[in-house]
Amino acid sequence: MIAKGVALSLLVSGFALTLVGCHDRASASESGAAVAPSAIKAAEAPAVASAPALAARAEWIEPEFSLRLSCADKVVAGQPAHAKVMLSAKAPFHVNEEYPHKFRGAAGGGVTFASPVVTREGKPEPAGLELDVVFTSATKGAIVLQGEAAFSLCTAGRCLMERRQLSLPLVVAP
Repeated sequence: MIAKGVALSLLVSGFALTLVGCHDRASASESGAAVAPSAIKAAEAPAVASAPALAARAEWIEPEFSLRLSCADKVVAGQPAHAKVMLSAKAPFHVNEEYPHKFRGAAGGGVTFASPVVTREGKPEPAGLELDVVFTSATKGAIVLQGEAAFSLCTAGRCLMERRQLSLPLVVAP
């Protein structure tokens, strides 16, 4: 009768470990507890981050910053045009001067970039920075200028490293 009670107790303990999972295999083996293989596999499985993908847009306005892709030039097919990526830090944040801020253009749809990656030149101002993006559209009519901005902002106590997708619809003249 005692043997059946001990066996039942171990079965229930093993079942509880399987349900709860054991995140530290060493502590389980040191205590002499039996760990079900399914609990070990669950603990070793990488956590899957299900952060939603951020849709591309021409302007991001967030508590720490604003980021904008704009084009004041008249865009003519076959001729270089200039777009601007503008980052503005909001207090208490400032632009991280040590970070390699950049814009990586997404070529396609007839759009090519003079440089696939545009980086800042020199030391940025604490309040913001501007990147000049030179591009050419081989086609006339509606196009979309796209890419990813990578940037960093800091306060006295922390730094943020961010990436945002930018997308700007434009009309190209013949």
